Amino acid sequence: MNIEFLTVAREYCLLVENCPKYTPADFKKVAARMLAYLYVRASVLPMDGEEILDGDLLESVDEFEYQTVWSQISEKMGDDDSYIKVVDIRRDEEVSQGSISEDMADIYQSLKNFVMRCQMNIDDITNDAQVVVQREFIEYWGASLTNALMALHVANTQVSEDSTDEDADPQFN
Repeated sequence: MNIEFLTVAREYCLLVENCPKYTPADFKKVAARMLAYLYVRASVLPMDGEEILDGDLLESVDEFEYQTVWSQISEKMGDDDSYIKVVDIRRDEEVSQGSISEDMADIYQSLKNFVMRCQMNIDDITNDAQVVVQREFIEYWGASLTNALMALHVANTQVSEDSTDEDADPQFN
C-alpha cells in the first residue's frame, strides 16, 4: 500500500467535500495545488500490480453524491468552470468543451472509492483498490487532472478587471 498516495487521496476528497466552505478564489488556488500534488503521487504508483479478487469492488460514490459534488464545484468555479480541452495532443484538430467541476468530480469518484476500499483494511481489497485506481489514473483521470490543472492555472493567474491587490488573501499568494 502506498501510504503517501492514500494520504493525498484523502486530502483531495476532503477538499472536494468541503468545497462550499471556501471562497471561490481560495478554492481555485487550493484545488490547483492539490491537483498538482495528486498527479505527482499518482504517477509514482507501482505499475506491476495485479488484481487478486474476482468481481467488482464496492462503489461508495453513488450518482447523487457525484452530482452533488459536481454541482458544488461548478458553483464555486463560476465562469472559470468551462475550458477548451485538447482530446489528443498529437492532433490539433481534436478539441472539445471541458469542465473543471466534471473533471474534479470524476477524480473524486475514483479516489473516494479507493479510500473507502482501503479503509476496509482487507489486504486483497486494498491491493485491488490500488490496482484499479492506478489503472483509472492511466486510462482516464490523469488526463482530466492535467486539463483541469491547466484551466485552474489560467483562472488563478488571470487578473480580473474587478479584482485588486487588496482582494488577495496573503495565505494563498
